[in-house]
Amino acid sequence: MSDKVQLISKNIPRRFTLKTGIRLFIFCLLFLSTIFSNLTKGIFLSSKTSITTELQLNDISFGLFGSLHSIGELIGSLIIIYFINKIDRKGIIVFSLLLNAALSTAFTFTKDKIVLMICYSFIGFAKITLLTILPLWADQFALNKYKTLFLTLLHFAESFGIGLGYVITFTFGEHKYAQHFL
Repeated sequence: MSDKVQLISKNIPRRFTLKTGIRLFIFCLLFLSTIFSNLTKGIFLSSKTSITTELQLNDISFGLFGSLHSIGELIGSLIIIYFINKIDRKGIIVFSLLLNAALSTAFTFTKDKIVLMICYSFIGFAKITLLTILPLWADQFALNKYKTLFLTLLHFAESFGIGLGYVITFTFGEHKYAQHFL
């Protein structure tokens, strides 16, 4: 066997238990949730022409509009410090995912600039809980051999979600079609 195959086979658990299966299933759900929570950012960034035309924005306005996502992340990162010790982390993750889904749906179907701005900033706010709590979850619950892999994949999922948003936009060609995919 080659060195790579031996290295991989050493890291595969000898016994696959129900507890291991549940952890892997939860990790897969969290991994996919991280990807889908980042689609909006990729779609937004790659749809500049359609968005500026539909909303009648100039380049500066589009830049400010795009920064609302980061402002939401900034505010969320300051607030999550308080909630992470006060509320059950599972509850925070579920609330964050539901909030992200509701805001993404509202962002998809509204044409009102104010509602779009509020939704986009709160999407960033909701996403920060995933970026903060999921690495903690991986560190606490992942099998010891897989902690680094779990953390790496969670960070990969963010960039992959943004990139997938670009691909969706280019596949469907128009901002409004890409949004309806979500």
